[in-house]
Amino acid sequence: MLSILTDAEIQRLIEEEKVLPANWQDCLNLKTAKDAQLRNKLEVTGSAGSNFVVYLRRLELDVFCFSAILAYKRLDTGTTFRLRRYNGKDHAHTNKIEMNEILFEYHIHKATQRYQEGGFDEDQFAEATDRYSTINEAIGLLVDQCGFLRPVEKGGLFEGQEV
Repeated sequence: MLSILTDAEIQRLIEEEKVLPANWQDCLNLKTAKDAQLRNKLEVTGSAGSNFVVYLRRLELDVFCFSAILAYKRLDTGTTFRLRRYNGKDHAHTNKIEMNEILFEYHIHKATQRYQEGGFDEDQFAEATDRYSTINEAIGLLVDQCGFLRPVEKGGLFEGQEV
C-alpha cells in the first residue's frame, strides 16, 4: 500500500524551488499524439533533490479540454503523485467528500491528505478558478504557484512562442 503524503509534505513539495531550463517554453510546446490529443512533458529537479514532471495535454478539437499537471516522482514507489492539476471547463467535477460541490468551470485539483485517507485519488479535490481560460494561462499559473524559477527572459511570459 502506498504511504500517504501529509498536507505539510505536499506543501513542501509544491514550494520546493524548481529552476526551469533556458528552453523551458520549447519543452512545453504541445505535440500531436496518437489519441487525438496534443501532449508534452518537462522533467525538473527541485532544489532539495526531488524530481518533478509537468505534464500537458489538450484535446486537439476542443480547446476547453486540457490539463496542466505538476507531479512528483515518488522514489518509494516509482510512481507519480499529482500535486496540482489545472483543468479546462469541458466537464463537470464533483468533490467526492463534499457531495454537493459540483464544478462546471475551470478548476484546480489539489492533492490533500484527507482525500488520500478517504481512499480517493490524491488530487480528487478541486476548486473553481477564474485565473485562466486557456492552457497557456494555466501553464503560467502553475509556474507562478508551484515554486518554479524562470530563467531570465525577454519581454512577456510566452513572448513569440506557442506554449
